[in-house]
Amino acid sequence: MRQMLDSCSARPGLSDRFGLMAKPVPFLAGGPLSLADSAFPSTLMYLDLDSWALGHSGTYPENIVTWRKVRLTQLVIAKVIVETRASAEVWLLKKLAYWGVL
Repeated sequence: MRQMLDSCSARPGLSDRFGLMAKPVPFLAGGPLSLADSAFPSTLMYLDLDSWALGHSGTYPENIVTWRKVRLTQLVIAKVIVETRASAEVWLLKKLAYWGVL
């Protein structure tokens, strides 16, 4: 199981692929917040959690770091991300302990 999880974790070059995403100004569809901004928060959150749980570190390109910061200035988004991350972290730790990874 550990080998499978390690193979799915962040790898070199992942940051480069994220860098190819649209350059948010400040959001992915331009000025206003849109549905285009709603899919990636969860994806990146789970990537962060998986990397954290497996002891990997990774960096994101500056355009993604900036986009994430701007997104968190939207209170509705910030609240959902914080709540989702907290419950996902508990779930992930339980699963990893069950699989004997932790």
